Parts: sequence; C-alpha cells; structure tokens
Amino acid sequence: MSRSAVARLSAAVDFEPPPFVERLPGIRARLAALRALQDPAHDGGLDSVRSVLVLASSSRGGSSMFLELLRQCDGLLHPNGEINPFLALAGLGWPDSGSGSDALSAGHAALSGSARVQLGRDLIGDASRAGPLVLDEAARRRFALDLCWRLTAQWTQLQFDPDEVTRQMNAAFAHLVCEQHWRRDEFRDSRSFYLQFLREVRRTHPEVNPWYYDLPAQQVRTYFPDVQPPSGPPQRYLLEEPPFVLARPRRPLTMADLQQRSLLVKAPANVYRLAFLRALFPHAQMRILHLTRNPASAINGLVDGWRFRGFHAHRVAQPLRIRGYSELSPEDSAYWKFDMPPDWQAYTDKSLLEVCAHQWVAAHSAVLDWLARSKVDSQRVRFEDTVGPLERRAELAARLSSWLGMRDPRPLTAALQCGLDPVMATVPPRRRRWLARLLELEGVLESRPVLDLTERLGEGDRDGWI
Repeated sequence: MSRSAVARLSAAVDFEPPPFVERLPGIRARLAALRALQDPAHDGGLDSVRSVLVLASSSRGGSSMFLELLRQCDGLLHPNGEINPFLALAGLGWPDSGSGSDALSAGHAALSGSARVQLGRDLIGDASRAGPLVLDEAARRRFALDLCWRLTAQWTQLQFDPDEVTRQMNAAFAHLVCEQHWRRDEFRDSRSFYLQFLREVRRTHPEVNPWYYDLPAQQVRTYFPDVQPPSGPPQRYLLEEPPFVLARPRRPLTMADLQQRSLLVKAPANVYRLAFLRALFPHAQMRILHLTRNPASAINGLVDGWRFRGFHAHRVAQPLRIRGYSELSPEDSAYWKFDMPPDWQAYTDKSLLEVCAHQWVAAHSAVLDWLARSKVDSQRVRFEDTVGPLERRAELAARLSSWLGMRDPRPLTAALQCGLDPVMATVPPRRRRWLARLLELEGVLESRPVLDLTERLGEGDRDGWI
C-alpha cells in the first residue's frame, strides 16, 4: 500500500485504544448487575467444574457449525456463545492481558477473588443442558434476562432495561404464536425469534442493526427493508464481535450438572490459551476436541470473513496495511479480524492471503505443539467428515459418541445424517467453493509453512478437500 493511502487511513480513523475500563465505562457493573438477577450463582463457581471439553480449531474451520452438532450431546453443558466477552470483562482480553495477542498463559488464571467469581458466574450463567425445554414463566423470565445481558454486551453504548426487554420478548412471542403458529410453551428456532424480537427492540433502540446478527441476508432484507447493509464495525469499541450471537432459552444448571457433565468451551482464539484453560479449572479433567479443515477451505473462508461486515475482533493501535483488505474500507482497517496469533504484528503489512494462511498455520500448530507436550486426552475430527458421504458421517457419530461417553448416541447420529445448517456463514455454503479463488490460493497453499502443516494434519490429498 502506498504512503499516501496509509496517510488517508490514519486520518480517517483514530487509532489509540485506551484501557478497557476507559473504552467501556460502566459496562462491567451493568453486566454484573444483570447476571446477579439471574439464577443464584453456585458457591463453588469454577472450582465446581469437574470436566472441561475445549473445541479447538482455526477461525473459519467450521467450529460454529460443529458447536451446533455438539448441542445434541446430553453429557455436555453448552454455552450460548464464545468465551471471549467473559475474558475481556475479566481483563484478560487484548491488549489488557499484557500478552500482546490472544495468548494467555497458566499464570493469567491467577485472578483476584472477585474477578474469578464473576468469570465463573459468566461462564456458568451462559451454559445450559441439552434436551427439550418447556417455556414456562420461569424460563421466560430467565430468557428475558439473558436477552438483556446479551444486548448490553453487543451494544455497549446503549442502555437496556430488563422490564422493557421482557415486554419486547413477549411481543415477539405473541407474534410467533399468532402468525407462525408456535405453541405458547415452545421455542422453535432462534432465527425466527430474533427477526421478530429485533423488530420490537428497534422501536426504542433504532441503532440496533439486524445486519450485525447471525441472520440470513435475504431474511434481513425481507423483515427490515428500510435498513441498509452497513460497512465497518457496529460501534467504536466491541465486547462481542459480530455477527452477534442469537441467544436461546436455557435450563438452569445444578451443582450435579457441574460435577457430572463437561463444560464445553469454544472460541478459535483458545488455541493460544490451552495452558490457561487447564489452570482456570483446577479440579477438572480437560479434553481437547481438535477440529481440522483443509487449508484451501479454511484460508478461503478467512479471506471472505476479513472482507465481510463482521468479525471485528481487535481495534489496533496502528493502521493495518494489509493488501486486499485495508484499502477497501478505512473503517475496517482499524480492526484485526478473527484470532490474533502471538506474532500477528509481523503480518500487518502483508497481503490478506498471507495473513489468512498464517492464521490457519499458527492456530493448528499451537494445538499440535501443546498436545505433544501435555498429557491431555484429545480427539481429532475432520470437518469434511461432518458434511461428507453418509457412511463417513455414521463412522464419525460412532467415534464421537464413544469418546464423549454419550448414553444415547441417536441424537448425534440423526443430526449428522440430516446435515448441519450453516452458522456464521459469510455466503451460502457451496461444495469446493475455494476453487473459484484457486489461482490466488495456490501461492500460499504451496508455501512451506502451509505444506508442512498440511502434512502434519494428514490433509495432503486434495481430492478429499470439500
């Protein structure tokens, strides 16, 4: 990028992120107060958890879709979203952690008493057990508070009142019962609910833009014809990165749940936090589910994601000069997208393809290297097996069910046979979509770091790339 272009970017965006408490004044207190209104916190908190399952993958490696598959597993405690916002609230996000990246060491788990208690409340308060849920009055009250917490974390510069959010939630449910024939005690699907709920929220908060949620573009156009697709991030400083999570009703957890089920922890950046997560749960057995995806699909997905209207992960202190990204949008050039490897600063002036290839290599290398020196039970799963031929899906279901110790493997088997719905997709899924960018991809696919990791993962056969 030319010096004049960099100057224009610098003039267009103010690049100096202050400390977290100054970026988002009062946000910790507001969210902690909302969490306190939810189910009573378990006294043991993080120390009560006896088993942790970390879903480790690169960004755009299929982890969001795979998380939906794991929701069929009754032996797991499932989060609504990723761990990143909770870590940021605890002062463990970038740049406040002091690590210079998304990496966290075992030493970062030595939190002060109040910060540790709050992190435990956030993690446990965001989780639920699998299975059917009757949407009775208690479940609705719980859901309304969850919705208010999530809105506050997503739109940090706005104020949301729990009573107002309850009214908006009830209005959305009333519409779904009358117009889409939902039963009064059911929650059919998150996307249908959110399309109605955001209509209600926008009556008092028109700044809430539905385009920043994990909703299909065509449905957003249909339900919100007067709202144009945005450019740049939804606001200056972010706690949760878009596309924003669609919350769903949950069951309250018991102490028995924490002691008998595995808490599922998911965020691609966790590949740089495995030692931290092990230390955070001192009484828990830790297992790693390593989800891989072929380099062409993953790197291609990262390129699309960097150019998408979401995934703003980190507001940086200096303008990025990433060719193929920074010059396209001055607003976006202030943000590093997706996970931030420890050596990310060496890539701020590379091409977008080089950045994305490095993110894929760094993420999986971090997992493989940590597993090689750690005595942790792990299982590797290829994302291609979740969408491949039915016999491969059946084999995967049997292997996963056995490894997870599922009492009833039928829900997992059925979900794999029916196929996974796209989650956090930038474009509609299409087999071998990366072929359209093959000429551009070839340069990084043939680079030594990508070739070496491809061999380590056993992904060298391109005929198996989907």
